[in-house]
Amino acid sequence: MNIKDIARISGYSVTTVSRVINDHPYVSDEKRQRIKKVMQDVGYVPNNTARALSSGCSKNIGIVMPFSNYPYFERIIAGVVESAFEKGYKVTLLPTNYDKKTEEDYFKQLQAKSFDGLIITSKCNDFSMIAHYQTYGPIVCCEETLDYPISSVSIDRHPALVSALVFLRETGCRRVAVTVSREASESASTRAIIKAYREVYGELPETLFYRDCSIMEDGVAAVQHFMTEQPTIDAIFTNGDEIAAGVVKALETFKRSDIHVMGQGASLTSDILQIPTIDHHLHQIGKEAFRHLFLIEQEKTTLASTFISR
Repeated sequence: MNIKDIARISGYSVTTVSRVINDHPYVSDEKRQRIKKVMQDVGYVPNNTARALSSGCSKNIGIVMPFSNYPYFERIIAGVVESAFEKGYKVTLLPTNYDKKTEEDYFKQLQAKSFDGLIITSKCNDFSMIAHYQTYGPIVCCEETLDYPISSVSIDRHPALVSALVFLRETGCRRVAVTVSREASESASTRAIIKAYREVYGELPETLFYRDCSIMEDGVAAVQHFMTEQPTIDAIFTNGDEIAAGVVKALETFKRSDIHVMGQGASLTSDILQIPTIDHHLHQIGKEAFRHLFLIEQEKTTLASTFISR
C-alpha cells in the first residue's frame, strides 16, 4: 500500500493526500478527515523519516563515495551539491575507499541523527545492510537496488555500451582491450561492460582485461601492460575519460596511433582529445538522488546513457 493507493481509494489526488500526510494547512477538514479515515482503515503508515527530512532537521546530508578524486563520482557529487544549495542544505562528503567498516560507520552516524539522509554513490556492503539502516533515515543509492526496498537512481548503460562497441567493430577493430575499476562481482558497471562486450564480440578474454583503473595514471599503466602482453590489440575501451587520456598519452610514447581509444563520461577531456565517449548523465543522477531523499514513498528511477561518436 502506497500513497497512490490512498489517493485512488479516497478519490482525491496524490498531491492532496501528500498535503494531508505532511499536515499542509491548505486542505479542507472534510478532505483531511476522509483521507485520514482511509489511511486508518487500510493500515497505511507514512514514511516518517522522509517527512522529517522534507520539513528540515539538521539541513545536512551525507554523500557516501569510494574516492574523492575520481571524476565519475565528482560529477554525481556536483549534481547533489547544486540541488542541495538551492534547498539550503549542507553536504558532507564521506569517502570509504571501499572499506566496509568505514562505510558502516557512516550508516551508524545516520542512525545517530548526524545526517538527515545519505546518498550512496557506490557501495561495498550488501543491500541488506543498507535496507536495515534506512529505518533510521532516508537513503538513496546511485545504482540499481534490485528487489530491495531502497530508493535508487541508476543508469541503463547497456544500449550505449553496445552502440560504442559496435562503433569500434564497424571501424575495423577486432581485438578490443577493456579497462575497469573493480571486479564484476563488486561492480554493476563492470558487469554491464562485460555483458555488452559478449553481445558484440563474444567472450571477453582475461588477457584483454585490465583492472583497478580509476585515474589517468592507471590508463598509462594499462597501456604499458598491454604493449608488453598483448601488443596486437587495435582498441582500448576505457572506463573513464581521464583514464582514456592516460591511454592516449602512453600510446604516443609507444608510437601506436593505430590503436583506437574509447572513453566514458563525456567530459571536457574527451572533447579536447576528440575521442568517442559515453555520457552517463552523472550530474543529473546526482540531482535526482537529492530529489529522491524528499519523497514520501521509495522510488526507483533509471536514466539511459548516450553514446557520443567522434
